[in-house]
Order: sequence, then C-alpha cells, then structure tokens
Amino acid sequence: GRLYPNLDTLVEKGLVEKSQRDKRTNEYATTRRGSREIEARAGWEAQYTDRS
Repeated sequence: GRLYPNLDTLVEKGLVEKSQRDKRTNEYATTRRGSREIEARAGWEAQYTDRS
C-alpha cells in the first residue's frame, strides 16, 4: 500500500516524472537528476562492496 505514495514523493523531489498513459494508467520515468542520484548512490555503494 506504499508504492504510489512513495512514487508521489519521488515526483515531488524531482527525481521521477509522472505522466498519464490513459485514463487509468500512469507512467513513471526517472528524471536526469534522478539518474544522477542513482549513479551517485551506486558509486557510494561500490566503495563498500567487493565488485570482483
């Protein structure tokens, strides 16, 4: 029951864009900022994990 409230929070933060596919269906896509944040997080995680 938390998926859509969490997506709305990401939209509000500018990390995800929300658009309407049809009357019943929304689509979500990462923004440029969202992609940069994901890449930064992956880099941070790589410092603490073994990638071999």
